[in-house]
Amino acid sequence: MTQITDNYYLKALIDALPSALFIVDKDFKICDVNPEAKKMFKIDAEEIVHRLCGEILNCQHAIEEEVGCGNTQYCEDCVIRRSVENAGKGVSVYKKKYELKVIKDGKKSSRYTQVTSSPFEYMGNDLILLVIEDITEMYHLKRLLPICANCKKIRNDDDYWENVADYLKDNTDIEFTHSICPDCAKKLYPELSIGDVKSEP
Repeated sequence: MTQITDNYYLKALIDALPSALFIVDKDFKICDVNPEAKKMFKIDAEEIVHRLCGEILNCQHAIEEEVGCGNTQYCEDCVIRRSVENAGKGVSVYKKKYELKVIKDGKKSSRYTQVTSSPFEYMGNDLILLVIEDITEMYHLKRLLPICANCKKIRNDDDYWENVADYLKDNTDIEFTHSICPDCAKKLYPELSIGDVKSEP
């Protein structure tokens, strides 16, 4: 099995990609990863190579089931496994959505992902390029959210009602600044012209 470390140009290209990228063989074992993958899945370089995807990605099923990654009742439906399998047969997979159930430090959570895979050959080895994009924030924003018809608070996953700005700040990377729209400016400050109302930084 080859570890992709001997070609500077290739390694620099892999390391520069802003998505989590894995180089995987047909046996679903990881040959190499880029820094974004290490960061996203909080993994150390030493524990990555020659390990199965489910082990490294902290797959809840791979951790909880004694039979391990590739042998659980859930593996049949695993989009990551199917994508690697298809790429191993020469078929690329593009942006398949997948809810990856993970367990880290005893805490269970879901990570919503888009999975892309493509076969390639390197130094006589048939390998698979596996890209995993975290779309959890986008997933939370696209789903239907209960919002109060009167005060406009949003009911979160813990059944707690919170301010829209607080909800978006907690669930996305959005930061807020304050301003006032022209209609409210007219109601609240009728003595000022709209041009006099400034946005707060």
